[in-house]
Amino acid sequence: MTLITVLLFLLFTIDGVGCICPDGCACTEKSVVCSCNDSPWSPQAREMTKTSLKLTAFTTHIDFTRILVIHSCDLVVIPNDTFKNVDILDQIKIMAVGQVEIHPHAFRGIRTCPRQFVIQDSYIPQLPNYAFNGLSNMDHLWLRNVSIGKISKIAFANLSNIQYIYFRDAAIRFIESGAFAHMKNITYFYMREKILCREMGDFLFIGSTFNEVIIEKAHLHSTDLTFVGLHSYDVQLRNVKLTAKRTAKLSRIPTQKIKRFRVQNSVINRLILSLLYNTSIIEFHKVKISHFLRAPNLIPQNIEDITFRESIITHWHSHAISSGKGINSITLELTSIDRINRHGIHASEIDSINVINSRVDTIDSNAFSRNDFNVISINGSSINSLGKHSMAGSQVQNLTMTLSEINYIDGEGFGFINSTLFILEQNEINSLPESLFKSSMIDELLVKNCTFGGVVSEDSFNGLMVNKLNVIDSSFNCSESPCEFNSMLFKSSINSMAWNFERNRCLSSEDVCVEEKDYEPHPGIKCRKRKLIVECICSDESVEPVFWMADNVTVVTIGDCKRLKIVKSENENPSIQVMYLYRIELLDIASVDPSLNQLHVLHSHVYFSQSYGLSFLNLYNLNFIGTFIHNIAPLAFTSTTVDYLLINETTIRSASGNSFSNAQIDSIEIFHSNIFSFGNWLERTRELRARNSFLHDMYGIENVTEICLVNNSINCACVTNPSPFQILCESISSQCLEFVDLDGKQRLGCEAQLAPLEVRNLLSSTATYNPRYLVSLVLLVIAF
Repeated sequence: MTLITVLLFLLFTIDGVGCICPDGCACTEKSVVCSCNDSPWSPQAREMTKTSLKLTAFTTHIDFTRILVIHSCDLVVIPNDTFKNVDILDQIKIMAVGQVEIHPHAFRGIRTCPRQFVIQDSYIPQLPNYAFNGLSNMDHLWLRNVSIGKISKIAFANLSNIQYIYFRDAAIRFIESGAFAHMKNITYFYMREKILCREMGDFLFIGSTFNEVIIEKAHLHSTDLTFVGLHSYDVQLRNVKLTAKRTAKLSRIPTQKIKRFRVQNSVINRLILSLLYNTSIIEFHKVKISHFLRAPNLIPQNIEDITFRESIITHWHSHAISSGKGINSITLELTSIDRINRHGIHASEIDSINVINSRVDTIDSNAFSRNDFNVISINGSSINSLGKHSMAGSQVQNLTMTLSEINYIDGEGFGFINSTLFILEQNEINSLPESLFKSSMIDELLVKNCTFGGVVSEDSFNGLMVNKLNVIDSSFNCSESPCEFNSMLFKSSINSMAWNFERNRCLSSEDVCVEEKDYEPHPGIKCRKRKLIVECICSDESVEPVFWMADNVTVVTIGDCKRLKIVKSENENPSIQVMYLYRIELLDIASVDPSLNQLHVLHSHVYFSQSYGLSFLNLYNLNFIGTFIHNIAPLAFTSTTVDYLLINETTIRSASGNSFSNAQIDSIEIFHSNIFSFGNWLERTRELRARNSFLHDMYGIENVTEICLVNNSINCACVTNPSPFQILCESISSQCLEFVDLDGKQRLGCEAQLAPLEVRNLLSSTATYNPRYLVSLVLLVIAF
């Protein structure tokens, strides 16, 4: 009976947390407090003089508490499995400890993890492998005002479902590679306020997943690969000085995915964009970057938007962006770049580059070579020096530069570019060098309201290949320019042409010579030459002139002739690109120079008399307006590529069946015209649109990818029914024709000759005609 009484007394007097309170600790119903100094919780602890505390397995003492506090020791040792099968509901807090030794797997097997785990005001010589293994489902893991010697590889491995991992006021000597690897479902990982790390390894976060990572007010000595392998929705570096060292190239490429990567008010010595692969949005705001570099064996991929705002890039190295694919935009706003090296952006596909109120001191030659850009927009920015061939080999759909300045441009600075639209508007450009656009192929080039205050070369437009050029409302330093060049800048053409100079001004207050050069290149032809533009008329109807173009001429017009024959020149490097032929009663186009990329024939009677005469050309435009084509010789257009063929109010009487052998036509448009024969023109045509026209010859229409035929008259026997996939219009609203053979027998078929007498008479006539009248006549005859 006495033994039972003693046991009951002990049961009710111990504070309910287990059988025996751990040595050096004070226990209550809700807490265990361990200390090496005097403690208010236990009278016995006041008399202890121990300076170190080594915890033993808690299950030999307690298996449940809400709060565990360890404080005020010189040394605390936490062996492995210390908390196995223990429930700690609210908090573990270690504070004011001279040295905390946490052994591997110290928390392994803990049954219930606390909401908070705090280490504060302490020194940790090392966080070993698996230091926190076993902790999960916690609100906070805090390391505050701590000094850490080393965080070992996978020290934080297997942590899961943690709301916050938070370093604050922490000095860390060395963080090994993979120290924060293999954590799962960490909502916030923060290193903030007076963070110093003297050395960081590679792939710190590999295999871990976070919602947000923030590093703030930190000085970090990292490697190029420190942040590679990170998975996080948002990553932010604020007020960080990041000094990275070069490491060996990647032997393997780990998975990583970041939605948004932001750096603000920071200094970075090395930035390697390609190491941020699979990062949707990258932003730098008020960041100083010393070197923007490449990774030797890695390309930037799956990056959507890159923004530099109010930032400084000292040196943009070669191939900093190389072979990038699928980049949506690169934006420079209020940003300064000292130098962009050769191939700074190379062989990449980028939808848009936007430069806004920024400054670039030096752009080396070939700085942006062999790229595919949709849009380049430069606004309110300045370039001190632009090198030769700055965008050589690049495809740019739309390049616009407005309200900007260029102090110096090397010759051929915009050379070898392919562009759909190139606009220079309201810019101050100090020099206009020789062959500025050499070998650039541009659909439309607009120079508007620009000022060229420095040296202007008379050969500045040499070598430009453009469909449409407009230089308007601009000012030039023309005091030393020759008359012929000034006449091109300051005198408008009498004809509407592909090259147009209007309302331009000379900056010099003195009178300058603007006279064009008058000359007769061939008997019976008079011309006036304004540098690269020549306008000619026939001057003597008694001769049958033969015309070919001399050197250094880009655009030529010739018209008002009784008879004229066009032949190619014997120049080794011909320069003619655009030819307008108008109001010529009998025009024989025998051959043209291979440099020709536009041919416009207006209100003329034409023969293409020579096989291979227009072969192997690359024509932007082939236009026939108000014209009668009598014949196209066999193989005349062999292997020629035509982007756009326009046939308007035109009749084509006859063409050889192989006149377009191996030729390719991207788009054909026909309006109010009569096509009796055009050979094999549809064999390699992508798009055909015809309206209000007479179409007898439709051989090869089954090869056309897209078709739109509206209100035409068609010899249906010559047409294979098109597939529904070919038809662009809602319906093909055209009618079929019947023909009567020359012997008077009615026939249907492609072999039938065109028989209505009025039509045959009209075709046999070379007199002036009205194509609209011809279409109406044919329809009238058929109706009866």
